[in-house]
This record gives sequence, C-alpha cells and structure tokens, in this order.
Amino acid sequence: MGISVSISSLGPWLQSCQETERLAWEPQFFTAEDAKTVTAIVDIMLPRTDTTGAIDLKVDLFVYLMFKKALSPEDQQHVRAGVGRFSTICQDMFSEVFTKLSRDQQDQVLAQVGADTNKFNPSIWGSTLGVQAPIDFYRRVRQFALLGYYTSQEIIKV
Repeated sequence: MGISVSISSLGPWLQSCQETERLAWEPQFFTAEDAKTVTAIVDIMLPRTDTTGAIDLKVDLFVYLMFKKALSPEDQQHVRAGVGRFSTICQDMFSEVFTKLSRDQQDQVLAQVGADTNKFNPSIWGSTLGVQAPIDFYRRVRQFALLGYYTSQEIIKV
C-alpha cells in the first residue's frame, strides 16, 4: 500500500502547484478546514527561516494533489478516516480544531499523533520488509511534504 507515481511526474505536479494562485485554489480531496490543517502542519514542519519555507513553495498544494492523484482508493479512504481521528484528538485534547490551537498545543497534538499512528515498515534496497499497514493521515502529510519540498527546483539549487 504505497503511492503510485513515477519520479518523472513529480516535477510537473509540483510545478503546476507553484503556478496555482492560492486565491483561485479550492480543495478537492479535503474539506476546507482539513485543507487548512494540512497547510498548518506543512508550515510547522518546514517553516520559512533563512531559507524558503514549504508554504512559499506551495508544497501544501502538492500534498493535496498527491492525496488526490497518487493514492489508491483504499489509501484515500484510510487517509480520510485518519483526518477524522486527527480532528478527534484535537477536540479531546484541547476542545478546538487544529488551526485554532496555539503553537505549543499544535506541537503537543503532533507529538501525540506521531506516537500513536503507524509507521512505515523498514525497507532494504527499495523493498519494504513485511506487509505494510495502511499509512495514516499525519504520516502521509509528512511523507508528501518532505517529498515536495526536497524535490522542488528552488531547494535543489541550494
């Protein structure tokens, strides 16, 4: 249960995201609130510092595209269920949606979710060891954000 996309298609997908105007963009895989959550997670992971941040590169839009186009229907369904679990954790911990939490509270939620969700099986030479359980929402956001960020032309130039 992985993603079905070739490396050669990532460049055009990321480029198309970078050319998309944020004001014209509407989420197609997530609800608007879930999309804001993904953007917040991506920004926390890869913020703008003395280098370009993921949001500057529109990596969050790339993440949405990957969820919509690269995952199997089974994995998409699992991710959607994971979004619900993520929201429930936020509500249980702080009685609020993720985007309305303080940064410290967001960090606490991410630490909790990171500890509770499944992980990628180890692999050797590109072959996964054992049967991979479906990867949950948070791990997929991290996977796609890192992939989009570190394969963007601006970051590769650095």
